[in-house]
Amino acid sequence: MNLEVSPLEGAPALAVEVVSPSNTAEDMAKKTQQYLRAGSHAVWIVYPKLRQVEVHSSAAVRQVREPEVLGEDTLLPGFSVSLTYIFDGKQ
Repeated sequence: MNLEVSPLEGAPALAVEVVSPSNTAEDMAKKTQQYLRAGSHAVWIVYPKLRQVEVHSSAAVRQVREPEVLGEDTLLPGFSVSLTYIFDGKQ
């Protein structure tokens, strides 16, 4: 994915990438940096097999692991969802 050549202007405020077996760590790091450089405020990298999400911003990276709750107060005030619900559909 090349964010520098796109029919859309700007970047999404929140980008979400789900890691598949064919993705390398280098691919995911590159995509994350492309989103942030293009202007995204946050990038969520979802690791289904690890049942965790990495939350990237220009200031920090944090890991959210099941059974923790994922939220994004800056972009989505009041939004939260448990990782168990994301991975299993159960609360």
